[in-house]
Amino acid sequence: MRSSGRRFCSPWANIGRPTPDALPVTLVWQAEAEPTADYLTFVHLVSAETGDIVSQADRVPVDGLRPTSGWRPGEVLVDHYVLPTTMICHRFI
Repeated sequence: MRSSGRRFCSPWANIGRPTPDALPVTLVWQAEAEPTADYLTFVHLVSAETGDIVSQADRVPVDGLRPTSGWRPGEVLVDHYVLPTTMICHRFI
């Protein structure tokens, strides 16, 4: 993420073992500087065939509990998402 040309966090992503109904995704954020605004995170599952978003989660990090304006330099946050995949028949990118 960047704010006013400054990088303020480094994300890592881990895709968990999918089930027939869900795809777990974990984002790990480390603040490199203090953000001056609140940002939303978004995780999109995109069809390789059509390019359409077939499942998504958009929200304030950590289940809405940790707005980015409160992150401190060096702080690490673990942010879990579960994308519903019921009735989706696509290859994903």
